[in-house]
Amino acid sequence: MDFVVKDLGPEQIYQKLRENIDYGYERYTSYLGNTENLFSYMIGGRTFSLPMGDVYFVETAETPHKVIVHAASQLVEFPGFLKDIADQYPELYRTDKSFLANLDNVVGIDNDDRRLIFPNGDKTDVATRRFHEVKTLVQKHLKS
Repeated sequence: MDFVVKDLGPEQIYQKLRENIDYGYERYTSYLGNTENLFSYMIGGRTFSLPMGDVYFVETAETPHKVIVHAASQLVEFPGFLKDIADQYPELYRTDKSFLANLDNVVGIDNDDRRLIFPNGDKTDVATRRFHEVKTLVQKHLKS
C-alpha cells in the first residue's frame, strides 16, 4: 500500500486514497481467484498450498499411507491416500492404481509404454484398460 501525506492537499489526498483502494481491491480479487484452484496438504498439523496449475501428478509413496505430489517447482511427500485426494480434487484423473494426473499439464503421450509425459520429463503409467480414454482426454487438452 502507500503512505498518504496530509500536506499534499485535498485533491492529491483523494487521488492517493483512490489509487490505494483500487490497488487493494485488485489484490483482493486476485487472491480470491487464486484460492479457488489450490492443492492443499498437511504436514505435521501445518497446511500448505500450491496452485493446481503447478501440480503435474500425485503418486503413492513407498512409505505406507503417504503420497508424493510432483509439481512444477517442488516434490512433496505427505501423509494421505490417493482415494481421498481423488475425491477432493476431481480435476486430477486416476490413470493407474498408483497415479492421479493433472491432464492439463501433460505435454505428450508415450504410446509404446502407455505413459503420460509432463513438462519436467516425469512420466506416469496409464493402466491398459484406461489408456484409450486417457489418450482421448489428453489429446483434447493438447488441442485446446
